[in-house]
Amino acid sequence: MQFIPSTWGSWGADGDGDGVKDPNNMFDAALGTARYLCAGDRDVSRDADLDRAILSYNNSRAYVNAVRKWMDAYRGSEVAQTPDDAPATPHRPDPAQRTSAVRPDFQQKQKQKQRQEPGSKPGPEQGRKSGAGNVGGVRRPVVPPTPQRPADQPAPEPTELPKPVGDQHTVTRLEALGSRELEAEVGQRFARRPQVRAVDAHGHAVPGARITFRVKGTGGTGSAGSTGGTGSTGAPASPEGIHFVATPATTVTVTSGPHGTATAPALQAGDRPGRFTVVATAPGVRGPAAIFTATVRPAAEPTADQLELWDQETADLPELLRAETGSSFLGLPSLRATHGARPASGVQIIATVLAADREEDVVDGTAGPYFTGAHGEAVRTLVLPPAGADGRVTLPTLFTGRHPGTYTLRLTTPSGTTLDFALTVTPPASGPRTS
Repeated sequence: MQFIPSTWGSWGADGDGDGVKDPNNMFDAALGTARYLCAGDRDVSRDADLDRAILSYNNSRAYVNAVRKWMDAYRGSEVAQTPDDAPATPHRPDPAQRTSAVRPDFQQKQKQKQRQEPGSKPGPEQGRKSGAGNVGGVRRPVVPPTPQRPADQPAPEPTELPKPVGDQHTVTRLEALGSRELEAEVGQRFARRPQVRAVDAHGHAVPGARITFRVKGTGGTGSAGSTGGTGSTGAPASPEGIHFVATPATTVTVTSGPHGTATAPALQAGDRPGRFTVVATAPGVRGPAAIFTATVRPAAEPTADQLELWDQETADLPELLRAETGSSFLGLPSLRATHGARPASGVQIIATVLAADREEDVVDGTAGPYFTGAHGEAVRTLVLPPAGADGRVTLPTLFTGRHPGTYTLRLTTPSGTTLDFALTVTPPASGPRTS
């Protein structure tokens, strides 16, 4: 049996009940091997569990095949036995048959010698039995006395025992479940949540593990905070970065479920596009952490696929779109912008005044109706204020200009949907002006 110290520290056993776990003792080593191979309720009498047990020792299919061939060889042929009186390889019975087995005197005395306090001297009876001679017809080897440390030499420094590897209750690795790429628009909630699976050194799920999810980013956004309990918060959420909705904060700790899975709370994108990372960690994990990339995209430009009158029952619309030169169109109707039959909140409409006989040409100079720009100048093309939450678009004041005629007011959405209104500018009426 071959055990490295760290593995023996976790799986070593006292197979012969003498109170000592000795990797050089066949009983102890055999029971330790059985514990190692049968970990996780594996039943090596089943082929699938036997393969998994061998793979846990050496993750190689070729190694499994070789071990199985040796098993078949031992089962199918007579194996030579070593004589019982050979001190180099003493015979020891199966631990399962200890009631009918007899342990050689030599090995039992070796055990007694290991438990003897340093510096103690064997008694007369012990001295006679430990010397060379012929006892019961069997030649016994000479057992040398334990060397004593001279009084003028300091005691050696104690050797630090190797730490045992994690058992089935210790998380040694976190596996990311699903895609590691998370995406959302500015100000929106991420559709997916980071999820990991906690496993031990043998690949078994670890329920009840404490998993910490921490948001990190660049440019000072999404800074990490301290670890807390379930639902605990770290650094306060930044409006520019991303944060967990439930807390809200950039650090949260959750507990893995019965299958070792742990899911972070939903993530909320801030008001700034960028790339962030969400790191999952757990106590005892020595390998790389589970890292997710969270991308915040700029908000898509609002658009509309339909423009219509806000009040479909608007009466005398032609009269509302008729005015004299030197005045303005009074009572222009409001519009409704929709996209997929839903209000197109935030969409911006472009209003353009066109000559009726030149439909695609914007009116030039001082001819025809106009809007006023930011500095009071006359403009014939104007980006209207964004539509309200209900998709309502209100037209600003439209002046008639000084030239009578017919014109077209064209309203265009970012997606190219248009709505035209016919404008009529009449000469001033005779008599005093009222507007």
